[in-house]
Amino acid sequence: MTLENALAKVTISIDETYFSEENTPGKYDKVFNPNDFKRSELSTVFSVQVDLRNRQYSVALIGDHNCSEENCAVLENNVLTVLQGWDVLQIDLFCAQLIKCCSLDSMAPNIGIYRVNDGYLIHGEMDITMLDDSLHKLWDFSGYDIFVSISGKKEFEIKPDRICLYDFCDNYYEVDFQGNVLSSPNNFSTAPKADDEHYIQYPPEAKSPCVFCSGNWIPDPDDENSKLE
Repeated sequence: MTLENALAKVTISIDETYFSEENTPGKYDKVFNPNDFKRSELSTVFSVQVDLRNRQYSVALIGDHNCSEENCAVLENNVLTVLQGWDVLQIDLFCAQLIKCCSLDSMAPNIGIYRVNDGYLIHGEMDITMLDDSLHKLWDFSGYDIFVSISGKKEFEIKPDRICLYDFCDNYYEVDFQGNVLSSPNNFSTAPKADDEHYIQYPPEAKSPCVFCSGNWIPDPDDENSKLE
């Protein structure tokens, strides 16, 4: 992934050799490892190449293994905001320092980060999360299933006034940037949780989830082997 503005050009890729025996000391000018991942632990290393026009340097970001370099960062002036797994980090590119870091409580891996209005929108597999400029969580939203479409529809789309989503079972949702649900199956405000005493499985207006989603599908009453796991 490459980002560029008038002050800097940043290229982010995955370094698959960082923890290998061939890794050369001093390969990076800076190394940030906020969760203190060890060689033996599953992790992903982002190789961040920074070009400030008058000087260049490199940074290694060590984070969770469930991350991708696609749509992983936002560049604003001299500040680079990076999504790496469940962590969001901000780096001041002028002084090459980590200035902010937060951990998300998402239910599944996160896919991308986007700048919207006065905050950052995190696209997760099971939920979307809005952070303010200080990386504090404002709200999150989850649907009846993972936000993945198997029908070829765009499962995640940012529009000027709302976020549009499709889940695995083809349920459609619209949420505004304040976290208000504008459209959803049965007009729920957030998806019910299985450990909630008021939990009701999928109302008729919502399409039943995939049988592969353990604990969330509606069993066949005529099949005595069909049950919730």
